[in-house]
Amino acid sequence: MLRKSPAWIVTSALTLLSLHTAQTASAQYTISTLASSTGTTLITPHNGIAADSSGNVYAPASVPQVIVLKVNPSGSAAVVVGQTQPNAAFPGCGMVPLSIGMTDLGGTAIDTSGNLYIAQAGNGPVLRVSGGTVQCLDGGAYIGAVGIAADNAGDVWVSLGINGNVVYKISAGGAKLTVAGTGSPGCTGGAMRDPEGLAVDGAGNLYIADPGCNVVWKLPTGGGLTAFAGNGTPDFSGDGGAATSASLNEPESVAVDASGNIYIADQANNRIRKVTAGTITTIAGNGSLGYTGDGASALAATMSHPWGIAVSGTTVFFTDQTSSTPVIRQLTLHTPGDLTGNGVPDVFLQFPDGSMGVWYLNANGRQLPIAGFAFLAGPSSGISLVDVADLNGDGYPDLILRFGDGSIGVWYLGGPQHTAITGFAFISGPIQDWIPVGMADLNNDGHPDMIVQKNDGSTGVWFLGGPGGNQIQSFAQIGGPIPGWTLVGMADLNNDGHPDAVLQYSDGSVGVWYLAGAQGNQITGFALISGPSTWTVVGTADMDSDGHPDLMIRNSDGTLGVWFLGGAIGNQITAFTPITTPGNSVWKELGPH
Repeated sequence: MLRKSPAWIVTSALTLLSLHTAQTASAQYTISTLASSTGTTLITPHNGIAADSSGNVYAPASVPQVIVLKVNPSGSAAVVVGQTQPNAAFPGCGMVPLSIGMTDLGGTAIDTSGNLYIAQAGNGPVLRVSGGTVQCLDGGAYIGAVGIAADNAGDVWVSLGINGNVVYKISAGGAKLTVAGTGSPGCTGGAMRDPEGLAVDGAGNLYIADPGCNVVWKLPTGGGLTAFAGNGTPDFSGDGGAATSASLNEPESVAVDASGNIYIADQANNRIRKVTAGTITTIAGNGSLGYTGDGASALAATMSHPWGIAVSGTTVFFTDQTSSTPVIRQLTLHTPGDLTGNGVPDVFLQFPDGSMGVWYLNANGRQLPIAGFAFLAGPSSGISLVDVADLNGDGYPDLILRFGDGSIGVWYLGGPQHTAITGFAFISGPIQDWIPVGMADLNNDGHPDMIVQKNDGSTGVWFLGGPGGNQIQSFAQIGGPIPGWTLVGMADLNNDGHPDAVLQYSDGSVGVWYLAGAQGNQITGFALISGPSTWTVVGTADMDSDGHPDLMIRNSDGTLGVWFLGGAIGNQITAFTPITTPGNSVWKELGPH
């Protein structure tokens, strides 16, 4: 039964976590293994993969005959192209998919109509599987294609890798044209050294992974090859900055989602990178070689030379060689603060007697009805709920607490509904001068950090880490004294991959410090969000899944609601939705005061 007492104190599940769906710098993704090679079927790791809109993955494999597997979202695999017995028909033009033989495969692609495209690196024709029939493109010519991409108009692009150093376009009408590369190896003047994985966005721009140049190239629809990501130096650097200034190390494949975000398999760096609006970040991999981390934050995971990459919706798939048998791993975008898994952040509450609970929210567009309630903890004395954050990397929020003596700790949540307290750990002993006001992953290491503030308004950050995410690693200043201003939330308003600091003035005005830098603590600009008002900001979250963080607010009459934000730098209020009605005037916000 839903309990709505006027005496509850309110905090948003997403407060101070920079946790919106477009956020690329925090531990937004959890990692898991979708499918593994078996004793008889080997997923070939050095090939491109594709994913359709339903989340099915199409991956080259061998039994030992060359085949293409279709792996559904539950991990079950079935052969969809290729004869599993020797002496199959080759090249199989005009035949049914399960009766043909294929040579060493390069990669796969799929269009929105469900047509599957296959590049054969071993001097076989480029194939299209459509309507239950195999079609040979380019007149069945053997061109040794390595990478492949297709648009919805029937155009196909293929790369020839180190053996050709060009990219062909095979038009829907059958004409073949060289669109990128000179045929000679190089990294300047339109040349490429090893064009491999390909991806095409909705506007028709082509992206080319070139591990030989340590660059991802972009070929606009009007022509003219330019560097899109990578400075040409084989290294790892540049997260949070311009993609063209970053270092990649043998990027093998690229993928693009419906929003135009580009995903890169940064193979020799053992990382998955993402480029949003020209800014690059790491979304998976800590750089170490290995096969660990499933079920937790993708940023803390290890991987072994990720090669093929694909995306379906917000889920990213990639091939991982591991230490023994190749696998397909997936990165699942999780909404931190969402206990029910419906993609909507929930609201955490504290009663004056210290009890804690959560309101479950549903979403109907921008309407956010309260759908249920659950207790988290019974009455307690001298314990204040500061914020929620996923400290242990299990994909669900934990409760950040401050005790009467100034000590700070965390209750880890778990259980089937993620509402059971499963453990406790201290973050710090008694500290009186710095007060915790929220959590955000400022340094992009996959661990939420603790934002703290002094009475004079000075702000700083304790960088956290360790197995439980509760160990203070170091401290950095954010801003000096700012009398009258209180830090009330952290969210990446301008979508540059860095959480920004939302502030509120004593007259109710709200503004934002835009943060950046290697540790994410450098103030690069300021903008107002609203002028003086009777509303108090109590949380930050992308409540409508539009890629812009929004502000959860409480009025002096007790109404709890949401200001939806938008605009080029994310500071424009575009709409308002109430969550509760007036009459809860004894509520007060948790977190920063």
